[in-house]
Amino acid sequence: LRYDCAILIGTQYGGLIAEFTRKKFPFVVLGGENPPGIEVNYDRQAAVNLGVEHLLQHGYRRIGFLGTVQGPDTVKFDCFRQNLESHGLTMNPQWVESGRFVHDAYEAARRFLDRALLPEAVLVDNELKAEALVHAARERGLRIPEDLAVVGYGVEHASEMTPPLTMVRVPS
Repeated sequence: LRYDCAILIGTQYGGLIAEFTRKKFPFVVLGGENPPGIEVNYDRQAAVNLGVEHLLQHGYRRIGFLGTVQGPDTVKFDCFRQNLESHGLTMNPQWVESGRFVHDAYEAARRFLDRALLPEAVLVDNELKAEALVHAARERGLRIPEDLAVVGYGVEHASEMTPPLTMVRVPS
């Protein structure tokens, strides 16, 4: 098959991006930051702010985070921390769990739920990770949102989740 162009989601395709650039093959990176001039970038900070604001408006103050907290794509986590600080809240490291990839989301969710003290609510940096957290919580007898409020980042699978979750649509 011959393609005329490519659309890549994220910058994890560094080698492919370099090869496309070298061959002058047209491509666009969605949610990327490199190379300049050929990306359609998401306003991650605005989306994280929407999620945190929603939880604050509903009275939650003990808010955790599940998602990428180290490595090359920590933008959402950094925005989360900054947003809490701007509201005079301290991020509790006990309410943060690293889950960088979707394929290990269920294990990350289980580690998150293993905490002796859970937060009241959690912002999850991906809708599939949010779904994994809901499944793991239900297995432990937790009710969403009564025992743990969950806000997911992204809306691709929002209508398929049970119970329906609050999801933030990412401005771009």
